[in-house]
Amino acid sequence: MLVSEEVLSQVVADASASHTNPRFVEETVGAFMRRQPIVGNYVAAHQKELGIEGVVLVLLHAAILLRAVERASGKKMGPLAPQHLDAGLKRAGEAEFGKAEPAIRDYLSANVADDATLKDPTRRKEALQLLRVIAVSLCDRI
Repeated sequence: MLVSEEVLSQVVADASASHTNPRFVEETVGAFMRRQPIVGNYVAAHQKELGIEGVVLVLLHAAILLRAVERASGKKMGPLAPQHLDAGLKRAGEAEFGKAEPAIRDYLSANVADDATLKDPTRRKEALQLLRVIAVSLCDRI
């Protein structure tokens, strides 16, 4: 387990404090896309399955996961490459992922699974799978 519940809680608290900024989502997603362009394009390629709002939601949570992984490791992460996402895809099964990163699993269950943007079960499943792939890929790079 790389990311503890304590670290993830701190990152979520920091993000929540930033919600007073009306451009929080725009700035957070934009910064993430600049730092992780391959991940951004990977998620955007799923627009048909997720819809525009779903893509933005996934990118927002991916940005929070990036912050949590960086805080847990104590270092900034460089951009992921396509092969990192390919490797993450192979190990992003729900059960295996939940055992490896229980804090991230719980975060995704609490903050993504019940989001009204993803009320369609197919969209929700796709979003959660993408976020598991991203989380595994980020954790594997540390």
